[in-house]
Amino acid sequence: MRYIGWACTVDPQDDYLITNDNKNDLLNVKFKNSGGTTLESFTNYIKEKEYKARVIVILTDGYIEHNPVVPEGVTLLFVVIKNGSKEIVQNYGEVCSLNDVRRDIDRG
Repeated sequence: MRYIGWACTVDPQDDYLITNDNKNDLLNVKFKNSGGTTLESFTNYIKEKEYKARVIVILTDGYIEHNPVVPEGVTLLFVVIKNGSKEIVQNYGEVCSLNDVRRDIDRG
């Protein structure tokens, strides 16, 4: 699994390959880049790196450019944070809200 954080650009330091050996490191990831989300920069980055994916999950507030360049041949799932907007992203993939996620807690 690959975990990439980006904003207006992708900083290669924000590109993490997660394996069984380092999966716990994901809890300590601190991104170098932050700010507005430009999906085109992500699309260009994964194309340049020749990354292959069947599904891409994007955690977002939903505020992306109005005519984004999106990866081709891949299913996109946008997970929109509380108080985010589904208006644009719903045109480019499947959308769910973090509000839709239900946690079942085992109190046994």
